[in-house]
Amino acid sequence: MQSRNPSGKVSSPHLPHHISYQANLSLPDGLPTDLLALVRSKTRSPEAYLAWTQNNLLQKINSPPAKLPAADALTKIQSLPANFTNLQAIMAFTDALNNNSVPIPLFQSTTTQYLVVVKAGALSLSVPPIIVSSLHQTDAEVDNRTKVHPFFCSLTHPSSTTLPKYVYPVGQLYHKPSTGGELAETNYAVVINVLGQDYGIWLVWNRRGFSAEADDEVVTDPAKEKSLFVGLDATKNFEAVQVVGKLSEWKLGANGASVLTLGEFEGNARRAKVEGEIVVGVAKVEELGRVLPGAGVVDWGSGGPRPEA
Repeated sequence: MQSRNPSGKVSSPHLPHHISYQANLSLPDGLPTDLLALVRSKTRSPEAYLAWTQNNLLQKINSPPAKLPAADALTKIQSLPANFTNLQAIMAFTDALNNNSVPIPLFQSTTTQYLVVVKAGALSLSVPPIIVSSLHQTDAEVDNRTKVHPFFCSLTHPSSTTLPKYVYPVGQLYHKPSTGGELAETNYAVVINVLGQDYGIWLVWNRRGFSAEADDEVVTDPAKEKSLFVGLDATKNFEAVQVVGKLSEWKLGANGASVLTLGEFEGNARRAKVEGEIVVGVAKVEELGRVLPGAGVVDWGSGGPRPEA
């Protein structure tokens, strides 16, 4: 005989007193809708119940979803530029891959692998934006949301002629020994040049990164940090560098490893590296629209671009 308490929870005499279920319990996929009836049919003691729970229910709840393989993630990245004027497509890409794919090999040496972890927030603005409370926004301030692109950044340097003007930060560069071991993060954001037809891949030093250890933002100067690529410049890190000139040149071999070697990367880097501080700013859609047709005005209502008035 079941007893009901005022809270609406259903208890079973076959279960420990501290265990109860809401009648409208939402269950993970693959579990029966009438969980209580199944538990009562399978268990006759607290010990048996706890064992069944551990082997069935908790494993389904706690098991993380399988991450997207590197080759599939790379395919999605390489198809993204075709939708650079479609905010809904970019948002769908972010939702699908953000921290949800295995690290993607970018280049490698005989001792080290360099990989991309797809994640949001890999490149911080040089000057943090001013957040205005929604309670005090004017019509002009609300309208200003449509004047800044939500995904792209602008890059400014006083003398470089090769640095991309607008980029999409796709993730963060990590490295690990070729023999295996833990991933170690770097301060480099991996970005895609959103202009032109080649969509080259660049590394940009993220000066205003977040430190999990300090639980705060930490500003770093690449020239004062230990050099990551000794063969390129043994004295200091660069501010930005081109990895490959075309997104299509980012390839994985049959074994899943990158086909680009560290030596080839260093050759590309010597031709297109940038030293001296880069200013990372917002991408103003009015200016962006002049060089990327279709991205001139952001329509937050539909999630996509709309024609300029």
